[in-house]
Amino acid sequence: MNRRFQSGFSLIEILITLVVVTLGVMAHVTFQHVTLHEAGLSTSRAKAAELALEKIEDLRAFGCLNTGGCSFAFQDIATNLGGTLNAGTLVLPANAAFTVDNSTYTRTWTVTSYWYTATNSAPVTTAPTGAPLPSLIGVTVTISWTDTNGNPQALSLSTLIAGADPALAAREYQ
Repeated sequence: MNRRFQSGFSLIEILITLVVVTLGVMAHVTFQHVTLHEAGLSTSRAKAAELALEKIEDLRAFGCLNTGGCSFAFQDIATNLGGTLNAGTLVLPANAAFTVDNSTYTRTWTVTSYWYTATNSAPVTTAPTGAPLPSLIGVTVTISWTDTNGNPQALSLSTLIAGADPALAAREYQ
């Protein structure tokens, strides 16, 4: 038999094919790892947003303006303080680590008080003389956690809470 007319694969062709297939499989595995990590991070961010919104709604649920008139007053909203009570203690208080869906989160919030000094004026952060309560309270809730790669993550949501007496809420819509 003449060697020129032999057909088939040589060892070099098979090795090159194995290298190409191996590189393709390694790229696919890396892609899957990154995809799973990003999916987990997306789930953690969604849960963090939910926890931040939960606290914002909790702070908006004050029952009266001044302390002493109800269990949770507008006046009681402060940095890392305020919220509905559960048997005398805050539900998930600030800086307490809690685990949800295999991730451990920490929730804090900062408060900035705003007063209007005159009609149609811009709000200021220093209380005018004789102003017992702010007109608005700015709240920024921050949720912190560590992702599956050990990197610190954080999500912050901000809102304004108006100092309107809940007892008069029905009158505002008339």
